[in-house]
Amino acid sequence: MKHYFLYFAAIYSIALVLLGVLFTMFNLGMITTLPILIAAGFLTAAHFVKKEQRLPSNDEKMLLVWGTTMTALVIACILLFFYIVTNPASDHLLEAAEKSGLAGTAVIMLFVVIIHGGIFYLSYGWYANRCFNKLNQ
Repeated sequence: MKHYFLYFAAIYSIALVLLGVLFTMFNLGMITTLPILIAAGFLTAAHFVKKEQRLPSNDEKMLLVWGTTMTALVIACILLFFYIVTNPASDHLLEAAEKSGLAGTAVIMLFVVIIHGGIFYLSYGWYANRCFNKLNQ
């Protein structure tokens, strides 16, 4: 499974950095990372099906979903850290984080984990099934 986590990490990191640079250069403001997350999840699921020539088993699917979720969260936290350190206007972000409190932060993180898990469950379920059906045609 390590291979698929590294594959996802490479795709997700490169896409986030490239789009982050583009949006900073052209002063386009904030962009949601949801399309990048979906694309990286779908590409990783397609890579699994193509390489293994089968669908992931239920155990593999759960391992892939939660492992990829944790990989995405670690990458996002690292990039957010560098953004806060390098951005001169990051004081506003830190103040907002302090005002939300521990319970607010926990609820936000819960929703972030649920969204990531849902996207990857869809990737390794529905999309992997589509890729497998195309492979067998």
